[in-house]
Amino acid sequence: DLLGVGVIWSQPSSTTKTIYHENEYVVETFYSMQLLPTLKLMPDFQYVQHPAFNAKHDHSFVFQMQLTLEW
Repeated sequence: DLLGVGVIWSQPSSTTKTIYHENEYVVETFYSMQLLPTLKLMPDFQYVQHPAFNAKHDHSFVFQMQLTLEW
């Protein structure tokens, strides 16, 4: 099993010309569970502050569930 946390900072546009986006900040956490020797389940959650190309919302939440089969 594996638990991880990450922080991301992105600067989509460094100028106010043409298209301007605020700096984007992301906090991500995930957990990896080994269900079987060849099967792994990884839930992932992200909180995004000032998502680029989304002027209607100041933040967003992203959830992902990944199932990996290896043989």
